[in-house]
This record gives sequence, C-alpha cells and structure tokens, in this order.
Amino acid sequence: MTTTIDMRPKPFVLPFFYTQLDIIAKNRLRLWQEHRRTLGEGSVFAWHTWGMVRNSDGDMEPDYGSGLHITSDIAKPLHDAKDFAEYHQRHADEHGGLNVEDCWEFGNAKDYDGGDIQPRSLLYGMRLSFNDGSVLFFRMESKLKEELNEKEL
Repeated sequence: MTTTIDMRPKPFVLPFFYTQLDIIAKNRLRLWQEHRRTLGEGSVFAWHTWGMVRNSDGDMEPDYGSGLHITSDIAKPLHDAKDFAEYHQRHADEHGGLNVEDCWEFGNAKDYDGGDIQPRSLLYGMRLSFNDGSVLFFRMESKLKEELNEKEL
C-alpha cells in the first residue's frame, strides 16, 4: 500500500475583499478599450499608509508607514494598495488575526470612471483592523495637474 502526503501549502483566501479597487481597475480597462484614454490622465496621485500597532510589550505605538508617494500614473498606487492589503492579511496573525467586521474601504471609487461628468478627483482608502487593537490605513487621492500650484508640485 502506498500513501501520498500532500505537502502543498493551503491556498490563501483573502478575508477582506477590496471591491472599490476592483471597480477602479475595471473602469481603467474599459476607458482604455473604449476611448484609448488612461484613467486619471492629467492628474497627480498621492498615497501613504499609517496606523497604530500593538508592540511585543502590549503597548500601542504609531506606525508611520511608508511615507508620502506621488506619481502621475494611477497603476502604482493601485498596485501598492493591493500589496498593502495582501501583505497585512498574510501577516495578520502577528496581531491576533484580522477583524474582518471592522475593516472597510472608503472614498468615491465607485463613482469615479474618468468621464467628464465624474468627480474631479479620486479618493480611495482602506482600513484594516486587527484583533489586538492594531489599525492600519491606506489612503490615495488625486488632484488635477491644472489645480496644483507650483508649491505643491
């Protein structure tokens, strides 16, 4: 008799679904296919992460994240948002697991498709909450280049 042991790791299923990010990605693809326009064309995107995490002593301390990032290509912040969610979900056990009921997305991503009658800027964010009380945020926003003054560039 032969016994086979399956040594493959269990597939990782994300408990937090980033619905608005997926909508932005679909709108981006649709806009390109229909009009050969890039979503957010003529805009500057800024994004950063921050939060509060419980350290090994049990005390809460600020997590200053990765600092402020700025680009004119929407692909980079979208990629970083998914990386942020996936990384922290995979490492949620360091903070007692992810508290899915206390995690959410915020912003106007569901209403933003790059059309002329759409909101002039995009705001997107997510909150990840953990069972030890730690909370991490990701926030991205856009501004039209014509609305920026020289000091902001």
